[in-house]
Order: sequence, then C-alpha cells, then structure tokens
Amino acid sequence: WVGTNRGLDRFDPCTFKSSVDATSPLAGRLISAVKKSGDVLLVLADAAAFIRLNGESPFVQLPFPQAVTAIAAGRDGSFFAGTATGAVYRVLPAGKTYSCVQVSKPSSASVRCIDGFPAGETHAGSDLALVACSDGVVYRLDSSGSASCVATLPRGVNNILTLADRYLFATDDGIYETFLDPSVLRLIDGTDRLCVYALFADDSGCVWFGGWNTGLCRLASPQSGLQVIPHNAMNPDSLQQRIQAVSRDGVAWIATGAGDLVRVDPAGNTRQSFTIPAQPDQVSGGLETTALVADENGSLWLATNRGLFRFVPRAGVFSRVLSLPVFSIAIERMASGQEIGR
Repeated sequence: WVGTNRGLDRFDPCTFKSSVDATSPLAGRLISAVKKSGDVLLVLADAAAFIRLNGESPFVQLPFPQAVTAIAAGRDGSFFAGTATGAVYRVLPAGKTYSCVQVSKPSSASVRCIDGFPAGETHAGSDLALVACSDGVVYRLDSSGSASCVATLPRGVNNILTLADRYLFATDDGIYETFLDPSVLRLIDGTDRLCVYALFADDSGCVWFGGWNTGLCRLASPQSGLQVIPHNAMNPDSLQQRIQAVSRDGVAWIATGAGDLVRVDPAGNTRQSFTIPAQPDQVSGGLETTALVADENGSLWLATNRGLFRFVPRAGVFSRVLSLPVFSIAIERMASGQEIGR
C-alpha cells in the first residue's frame, strides 16, 4: 500500500502493477501514514482517519470530531489515533464492525506521534501505547485508559524508539532517553543541536539515527559515545548530510535526502552508494526520499517525490514502479509460495 498526494495505491509485487480505486473516499487525498494489523488497514489522509476492516470492505472515515495528526497500530490488533487537540482514541476492529473509544486527553497540545509498543516488549506490561505531544509531554496509556507521564521534553518529538530497557525520543534538538523512569531524562551526549527524524535499532542493539544535516550516527551503547559517519563531498560513496529514512537487512541501508541509497556495514566502517537514476519526466528540483522499507525477499522500496522505486541489492538495480509522489509505504505479507515479479 502506497500513500501518495493523490490517494492510496495498491502495488502487487507478483504482477508488478499498481491499482487505485477512483471511487474510494481516499481518492485525491494526501496520504501521510498507513498502518496495518492483520487484515485491517488504518490510513491518515488530509487530517482524517479511514479504516478498512478486510479485503472486501470499503474504506470508511472514522467519526473523530477533531483533525487527526498521528496514527499507530497496537500490539493487540487495535489502533490508535491522536488529534490536534490532544485527544487519543483507541480503534477496536471486531469482524465487520469497529468501535472507537477516547482513552485519554491529558494534554491540549497536538499529538505528534504514537508508539503502539512492538510485540515482545515485556516492560510495557498492561500499557497500550506511548504518546508524544507537540508541547514535549510524553505519556503512557494503560489498559484502563489512564495516562502516566514518561517525560517532559523541551521540544516536540519527531520519532519514538522503544527498546528493551529504555525509550528514545528524536527531537529538533537531539535525542533524549529515559530508562523507564519518568524522573530520569537525559540528552544523549553529542546529539545536542541535531534535528533528528529517523531512528532504528539493529539486531546487535546498536542505535542508528539521522536527520537534517546530521550525517549518519551510530550509538553502540549509552556509555560508548557516538560514531558519526560524515559526508565527504569529494567521495561519491559518502553520505549526504540529510538522512530521511533508515532500514536494515543484516546491514544498515540509509536513504538520503538527495535520492542516494547507501549500504553501511554493521561496524560503520565501509559503505557503498547507489544513486536513483534520473527519470525522463523529471523536471527541475531534486529527488527526495520520504520512506524506506525492506521486504521479505531482500528488495528495498523507496518512496520519493518522483515516485516509488524498487532496489534489488544483489543486482544493484533500481526500477520505478509508480511515477506519483509517494509519502508512505506499508507492505502486506505475501502468501507462502508467491514470487516477486521480475
């Protein structure tokens, strides 16, 4: 599922074709987020949330009285939607119907992002989600709908990373962490004044991040300090300073704001750069990447302002499969035995 500035497209990797329902209520809308749990899809479009309960049902707009600013999938099959007035709703699909319950409104500030807690995070206990607001307040929601403060940051949160022993918060002024204790909040050394958007943890527990003019940074542990992989304008295999998205497939894959895809080994010592080729219909203005995901077959998918691209690492080849500007990607798990189209 690919969110564009003209609606939601469904791309089938088996036939290598995309399709869009012109009669859908999502047609012509700006899609900024797509979340999936089981057969259910939740889509954020033009400050409204839409739900599709299964493959046969249409998208239906959820009846929220305020503009929706963030959505997330929960670990129990539910979804969350945050609004511009600070209200958070829990969406509970049930077969061919659903229910929406307002679970919290501890702040009147706009909700910036929500983390529905990945499966396996045992420290979450009965908590349902982590919610960050534009005034810097971050709180946990428990199963009763009660809210408890996790941290109060000096700036709004751009991204949340939930780890086994702590939370990380990406902001315009660096990365903050709290070790599951609201009374302990610290700015990670070396990240001050960094505007951070992208966060992820690799299989070894190292944290990688990037943002606006940060280069790529690697944090092996809170005590080890940062390893910065800088940009070198004279080196074609170097990184651009603007990091838009990160993913992994045994190694780190970094999408830069300039349309480059960079492969970095786990130690951060070597890297290889691949550049999306210029397109025949490309007009003036640079190519910018907005999202990056890896599928189960090892291919990487890049959402850009010039379309959706598929990259096959073993061949080092890009192919454009959609020419519309793309802002978000969600991948459905393929049925066993299906093959990617060539």
